[in-house]
Amino acid sequence: MAGEQSRKLLLWICAVAQAAAVGVTWPLWQSRESQPNLPLVEMLSAVPFGWIMLATLLVVVVRPAIGLPAHAVCLGLAIAGDQFRLQPQFFGLAILMWGCISETGARVCRWYLVAMWLWAGMHKGLSPDWWGHRSWNLVSRAGLEPESFSLAFALVTVVAEIALGLLAIWRPKLAAPVCVIAHLGIVIFLSPLFAGWNYSVIPWNICTAIVGASVLRRSIGGWPATRSESWIAAALLIYPLGFYSGWVDRSLSHVLYSDNLPRGLITSGDTITEIDGWGLLGVPFPSQQRLLQQYFQLVGGLGATLHVLEPRWGLADRFFVLDENRVSVEIRSESFYNEEKGDGALHGIGLDDRRAVFALTRAGVRLLKRAEGQMVYAAEFTPASFDPLVLRWLVGLPNLEQLQFQGCPIEERDLKFVEGIKSLTGIGIEGTRISRAGFERLQSMPNLKLIESDFN
Repeated sequence: MAGEQSRKLLLWICAVAQAAAVGVTWPLWQSRESQPNLPLVEMLSAVPFGWIMLATLLVVVVRPAIGLPAHAVCLGLAIAGDQFRLQPQFFGLAILMWGCISETGARVCRWYLVAMWLWAGMHKGLSPDWWGHRSWNLVSRAGLEPESFSLAFALVTVVAEIALGLLAIWRPKLAAPVCVIAHLGIVIFLSPLFAGWNYSVIPWNICTAIVGASVLRRSIGGWPATRSESWIAAALLIYPLGFYSGWVDRSLSHVLYSDNLPRGLITSGDTITEIDGWGLLGVPFPSQQRLLQQYFQLVGGLGATLHVLEPRWGLADRFFVLDENRVSVEIRSESFYNEEKGDGALHGIGLDDRRAVFALTRAGVRLLKRAEGQMVYAAEFTPASFDPLVLRWLVGLPNLEQLQFQGCPIEERDLKFVEGIKSLTGIGIEGTRISRAGFERLQSMPNLKLIESDFN
């Protein structure tokens, strides 16, 4: 009886946490014009699901056997009405609730947690963004010195998440206290004491610490003995691999903070807008190529362009233009960047690669933008900090128009990195080691109009 009462209390805690998560993100559950809904089923986009979600949570507390299925159906319909709601905290809390009311749910919950910890760590470990700007920015948000702490933070996080997942398989009772420490640590990190950010996941992490530990304490270590649980465990552990082919959404794949996600930039006339979430919604954009295209079709005007920057291995960047029927038509990169409109402007503007920006700025390269929110149009290298190894990152700045190397020890062999910049219109090579032959190579670049050199 005591065990039943404790599980009921845990269920109530999860229900309150889900209600809190919905409350923090209340505009997300409404029909919106700004940051429009991304419906899978159009007729559901007009339904305000906020109060319905809260009503089903009330039923969960009173009649769990009826309330939890009702809540799960409501959550599924809400996501079908707006895929912005496809966020890990919402379905994660639903799984934790299931783990409170039945042994089957507890077993599924355990393997969901194992998969989440293992894949959260592996996604980070495989992501160059995690080892670069992502951990750097998170440490900075927490008020720490990133130069000193970001690499250690990145490494400890990866090792801890993978180790917790493995421990939850073979020694779940030992994993229980580690689960509490890890997730309460995340809560403290995200709280106003440190990062002060992403509050909607705090209830989920609190419940994962409490309910996750309870589930692990009741679990027997090792691979499941029954065939049905083995299939469930195998499915939960394998399907997140589909993220790297683009078949499985990042929220379902446990891609948490690793940042190796597709991004989109919309250009419409003189306005450029990077597709994002946050704001009043309180959640990030559910980054997936199909959703970037869908958002583009909803907000773009005739002739608007979209660049989808794809950082995952084996997946290429994609380029789109919006036709008169508001349908996104895929075009080649050559047409996107080089086809001219009537005013002579480039057809589209590409997103700066965050990996490139991070590497160049850390190397002391000065990157210039015409205004806040614009893309980099100029880069200035200095003799004191010049490193030819960082030149390879210039390809990640697709709108680069001007380069300054005055006085830098750049050599003719380094020009291969410059010649690939199709948008380049001006370059300064005075006082460098580039010979007249190199100068003539630069002159052959079709869009390069101005060369400041010792050969003028």
